Amino acid sequence: MKILQICQSYPPMISGASLAVAQLAKGTARKGHDVMVIAASDRREGYTTQNGRLRVERLPSLHNPARVGQRFLLWPQRQLHILVEEFEPDIIHLHDPLNLGICGLRAAERIKNPAVATLHQLPWFITKSMPTPRGIPVNFEWLLWQHGSRFVGRCTACIVPMRIEIATIVEIVQDIRVITMWQPQLFR
Repeated sequence: MKILQICQSYPPMISGASLAVAQLAKGTARKGHDVMVIAASDRREGYTTQNGRLRVERLPSLHNPARVGQRFLLWPQRQLHILVEEFEPDIIHLHDPLNLGICGLRAAERIKNPAVATLHQLPWFITKSMPTPRGIPVNFEWLLWQHGSRFVGRCTACIVPMRIEIATIVEIVQDIRVITMWQPQLFR
């Protein structure tokens, strides 16, 4: 099987999502699958690495002023389109419901292949540390849930890191297959 993982950060950039994606990509490649990871480069310019069946495409990126040691991609639709056409994945696994994930979801819909999204964080985790702009109370959590439910609703399935979150996702996004990721044997 050819599996495309799409994520904003990937080691050496460190985040919970980047470490999870790295373990998943390495594990599925070890099991004989061809895996491509598309992520923001950890430096300004893009580059490619290949290790057996695992190929990592790091796209040219910008410094992320909101997160130390992180970089991000603005709108990589064109580069992603070229890589998807070349790799011809059987499935696209998304790890970012924002710009990069939207580009990946569009690619999956274009080639008519399944897209699976892993939710590494739920909106309340993100909004806990967000300042309100100029003192104006904005319900960012509600906005994130609205966007997230539309995004996940377009996917074939949704993977959540913990069983406890399944009920929340099913309540908000109806008619979606939810899979728990909490299987320690996957990360060995």
